[in-house]
This record gives sequence, structure tokens and C-alpha cells, in this order.
Amino acid sequence: MGVRMALRLLPFLFIGGASSCARLLSCQHYDAGDQALGEDAFLTLLPHLTCRDGGWQATVAASVGWISIFGYVIIIPGFLLYLMSKQKSAIAPSKRSIATAELGQDMAVVRLHAFQAHDDGTEPETLEKEPRMKHLLAAAVAHSAVYFRGTVSFRLQENRMMQVQLLDAAEIQDVENANSTASMMLRDKEYADQRRWIKITRMLTERCVFQDAEKGDRILAGADRLFCKYVLFELVWFEVVLKLVSAAFVSVIDSDDAPTLCAGVALVTASTLASFQPYVQRQANDLHSFCFVCLAASAAGFVLPNVWVARCGLALPFLLAFAQTLRPDGPESLALRLYEVAEQQLPELEQGATIELSVATERLLQSNVGFWV
Repeated sequence: MGVRMALRLLPFLFIGGASSCARLLSCQHYDAGDQALGEDAFLTLLPHLTCRDGGWQATVAASVGWISIFGYVIIIPGFLLYLMSKQKSAIAPSKRSIATAELGQDMAVVRLHAFQAHDDGTEPETLEKEPRMKHLLAAAVAHSAVYFRGTVSFRLQENRMMQVQLLDAAEIQDVENANSTASMMLRDKEYADQRRWIKITRMLTERCVFQDAEKGDRILAGADRLFCKYVLFELVWFEVVLKLVSAAFVSVIDSDDAPTLCAGVALVTASTLASFQPYVQRQANDLHSFCFVCLAASAAGFVLPNVWVARCGLALPFLLAFAQTLRPDGPESLALRLYEVAEQQLPELEQGATIELSVATERLLQSNVGFWV
């Protein structure tokens, strides 16, 4: 609970807090006419105190400033690095195997292979049965979320997962392209689908391992929301980047070149988000990146100056968010829901039963995911 609450407070601490603490120790050496103040230089946030004052107020201000800087520079980054190192160790077992798929006509066979197999082809003992079955199921579900739509049957047979797409007249109409906006722009759709399948497989296997690890680690349990909002846990460094970006916006707002600097920071952040697509929700990736582009456009409106450019830049994200409500789903979210349903039926799969999943993305408020055994 303490870790979760601390992570929730971090955005409020960084937005304005880091910049204010730095200004608490800074001095104003020039007046509004750009004339040097000399010995009359005063503290920026405490103008009634000169920089040479040694009274108790100046001592308290300096103490608070240096303690805060130590917290922002050492304690908070160290805490985040500690969480990142723990999650890296926790999800290490998810990287000990790799999935392959053989495609057929409306079917696929998914296999799981250990990275370090024995000479006779058998799997090492480190790849235990229970996590191996979960990882195999994760790979199969991820494959269905990317390549199939409609009803798909799953059957475990000799350490491989058989998938068959069962189409009827109603389900054929629901078959759609599962690619995100970024994938649609790629010419080689097959390559894009393969990369997405690998990415979603890693996402599911990391969550399988993390759920087992957090049961015995209260720190990881408190940080689950932080890690699970990213499609891959290694992308949690975006959390640090966005905190630094928020601090940068606050620190440059008082400068003479504030609109230009804000536009530059916003465009760099938007391009970074568009390139990495870090979040599980593809709508969050598109909206987050678009918001920074609109922020840069609003900053440009102050430079032109054109008030309507700034106003449109602030209004467009709401229009995009409204448009996204028509298709609020994506392959990553679909895979998470499918795996949650399929994991409950894993004992039946291990006994040779066949389960069927309705692989369909949500539209508006309708959910089309179910299962039968």
C-alpha cells in the first residue's frame, strides 16, 4: 500500500515541485531593466531576503531547498531504479523460452522452445511444467489476437497448442485488421504482424511471471499498476522520462523563449511516444502522442501570434478521444482478456479438452469475448 501511494504522489511532486525547489535556492541578480543588482540581489521565491542574508529564514529556505534537491536527485530516482531492478529480476524467467508457429489454412500450431536445450533436444529443468504451459498458452492466445477473428478452438497436444479458426456466416463479417495505426503504415504487413505477435507474447508471459513473483514480494505487489500499464515491463523507463518532461515544462515556462522551448520538448516527446508505443492501450499511445503534438501547436499559436491555433490545439485531443470511443479496443487488450479467460481453463486443456474462444474486439460498450468447453 505504501509503495502504491508513493507512486501516485510522484506526478504531483514532479509537476512544479522540482522547479520550485530549485528556485528556492536561486537568486535574482538582475532587475526588469536588465540592470545588475549587485549586493541587492535577492532570493527568487523570497524577495524580502537578499542572497547574503544569514538569518534563520534564509537558513530554513536553504535547508528545505537542499533536502528537496537531494530527494529529487537521489532518493526518488534511486527508488525508481530499485523498482526497475526488482522487476527485471522478477520477469527473468519469461525470457528463457521462445515461441514458434506453423500456419495452415485457418489453423496454426504454436510450440514453445527453451533457449538452452540439451543435446538430445529435451528441455532443461529450469523450464518447469506449470510456467511452461502458461507461457505456451500465452503465445497461442497472442497469436490468435493478432491473426484470427471469430471463434477459435484451442487444444493442447504433445507440448504444442493447436488452434483452429471456426468461421460461420456471422463471424466472417467480424474479421478485421488487428493492426494499430502505426502498423497500417508499414508496407510489409506480415512482418508487422510477426513483431506484434512477439510483443504481445512477451507481454503475457511477463505478466504470468510477475503475478507469481508479486505474491511473495510486497514491493512488487505495490508497483503492479505502474508496470502493467506498459505493454512491456522494460518500457517503464517512460515513467521517468515523462516526469522529467513535466519538470522541463514547468522550468522553462518563465523564460523568454518559453513557447519555442515548450514546442521543442513536446515534439520530441510526441515522436518518442509514437516510435515506442509503450502503453498496453493503443488508444493511449495515439492520444498521448497527439496531445503533445497539439501542445506544440498551441505553443506555436503564441509565437505567431494566432489565438485560434492555440485554441484548436487544446480542443483537438478531445475530438480524437471521442473518435476513439468508437473503437476502444486493440490486439493487446484483446489478448489480455482472452488469456484471463483461457487461464481458468488451463487444467481442462492439460487433460486433453478443447476450449473455444470468441476472438473479437470490443466496439463501444459491447464485449464479444466468451468461452466454451
